[in-house]
Formats: sequence, structure tokens, C-alpha cells
Amino acid sequence: MSYSLEAIFYITLQSISILLLLYLVFNILKSKSSFTKWTLFQLCISALGDELTNLPPIIIYGDNLLERANETPLCIILQKISSYFLYPLEFFSLTLTFYLWHALITQKLDIEKKCFVYISGMIWVYTTIYNGILLRNIGKDDILVSKLSCNKISNSNLVYYGYIIPTTILVFCAILISCEFVSSIL
Repeated sequence: MSYSLEAIFYITLQSISILLLLYLVFNILKSKSSFTKWTLFQLCISALGDELTNLPPIIIYGDNLLERANETPLCIILQKISSYFLYPLEFFSLTLTFYLWHALITQKLDIEKKCFVYISGMIWVYTTIYNGILLRNIGKDDILVSKLSCNKISNSNLVYYGYIIPTTILVFCAILISCEFVSSIL
């Protein structure tokens, strides 16, 4: 198996990232309960899940990833696992932003205790339903392989609308929160 300098650099950075995320998860679990602790934990788990699915193909196939990715179902399996962690990664970032905004405005740090079950539940339920739909409708030919990974889905309408609709909602919520924050300062 041969590895280019680019592949070695990618594997090294991914490995460092995984180790740092594991360290962060361990420290979050070890720490006492605090503001946004469990949302940060879920954000780190989402990032860790995404990172762990990017590394095996390049390690297994090396510089031959483009040619050999479709020989086995490895890329499809890892892509489906990776896509399961993509939306929580985005949604938990927005959730943390909302929590911080709420803490700045109200000076109360108990927002995670009030909303955690509902927000986390909505995020994981949406992700599970959306990925269940993807499992049925995305096949081997829909996976786009690059030199370093095979975790991208081609531009089908299902993927497009499954990404655009939630992202538009997130942007709209972020604008509303920003406007509310600015108006409260003035």
C-alpha cells in the first residue's frame, strides 16, 4: 500500500483530531455539571463519529482509494454512518449559540436543563428519520469518492432538500436571535 504525502498529512491530522476529541469527551464526562455540558458532549460525539468514518478508507486503500472504493461496501457503510452525525454537528452548534444568547439576555444559566431533552430529542429524531430515508434511496452509485475520503453523497434532490430546508431554518433562527440580541443591547 502506498501513501502520498497528502494522504499521510490527512491521516495524521485526522488521528490528532480524533485523539483531541476523545480527550475532550473524557474531560466533559469527568467534569462536574455545568452550563451546556451535555450539549457540548453531544457536539463532540457528533464530531467524533464524523471523524472516525473519514479515516478507514484512506488507511485501507491508500492512494488507490479512487480506483478501489467501489469494490466493497465499505464506502457506502461509512458514508451512511458519517451522514448520521452531520446534522447533529450543525444543530448542536446552533443550540449552543441559542443557549449562550439566552444566558447573555436573561442572565440565567439554566436553559440547558429546561430544553435539553426536547432539543436533543428533535435533533436525533430528525437525523434518524432523514438517514432512514437516505438508507432506502441512496445506493453505491450516489457516493462520490475523493482522493482522501468517500463520505460525500451526490447531488440528488433528496439530499439537496434534506440539507437546504433545515439549513434555511437554522439561518432564519440565527438571524432572529441576532436581531433580538442587537435590539436588547440598544
